[in-house]
Amino acid sequence: SFNGYGPASQWTQTVELPPKQLCPSSTTDNKDVRISKISLAGCTQLENLFLCWLPNLVELDLSGTAIKILDFKTMVVQVPRLKRLFLIGCKHLRAIKILYESVSDLELMGVDTRPGVVCPRPSIKPTRLQLHAVVVDARLTHSLWNLIFSYRQDDAHFNIHVTSSPDGIIQYETTNKDMIGTSDQESLHLIPTDQYGEVLGMVGAAPMQAFPQPPTTKSDRHVEIADGSFYVERELDVALGALMEKRAESLHVHDVLVRAIIPEYKSWVELRWCCVERCPKVDTVFPGNSFEFTALE
Repeated sequence: SFNGYGPASQWTQTVELPPKQLCPSSTTDNKDVRISKISLAGCTQLENLFLCWLPNLVELDLSGTAIKILDFKTMVVQVPRLKRLFLIGCKHLRAIKILYESVSDLELMGVDTRPGVVCPRPSIKPTRLQLHAVVVDARLTHSLWNLIFSYRQDDAHFNIHVTSSPDGIIQYETTNKDMIGTSDQESLHLIPTDQYGEVLGMVGAAPMQAFPQPPTTKSDRHVEIADGSFYVERELDVALGALMEKRAESLHVHDVLVRAIIPEYKSWVELRWCCVERCPKVDTVFPGNSFEFTALE
């Protein structure tokens, strides 16, 4: 528990979340709560967390913990300046319950639910939100869709891989500048790595020599579905399908045993590039009533 409301002498030692009486609804004078970064990375037995009224908290790293649900209604509340959230190697994570008004300053979120994954932390200067996620359980895309949809179309950039393959690792090119500085005015920058690197390596191998080269311009909104993930076919009917149809600019589906890539959705005004390969059961990529491929290249 990290409770900015009062002295720790008022708390009781418990493995459960604090009782409601220790979470008053009105804030006190907390100008001296200067905590800007909390890292609990590697606390492999950490299941419950309570953060309350830390007005200067900018970065929260929960990588490698055992948290199943991260709830911004009950677990992380009143952190109005939170900009960076990391959940790398959280193999038990099933949902992130985010209220847009509680994370309206969020700039970067990194999620990877494969066990034992480690990656460097980037420095950033995004338009609004940068979301990088590798999820083994496709049901987690509900949470990602809810977050992305709460932003305007141009304000949320994302790179989402639904896979258990180690090839889908989140990678960043970092600068020498620290993520946390003494001033909010410090210059931050993120350069995502080339998300089409694998594709470039595959297109030259038989029998795909005639396959067109992917675009040279990186997509700011990319979805990839690959082998080893769970509940993909079910989620293509709901949040994952909606994310692909409503927001994705590039789509790569490979090595999965699904019969239809898009069972229901039909309007594709954002999609610029699409590749579906090595999916032996696929009989439908886009349903017959699909339309509005106005951006497709």
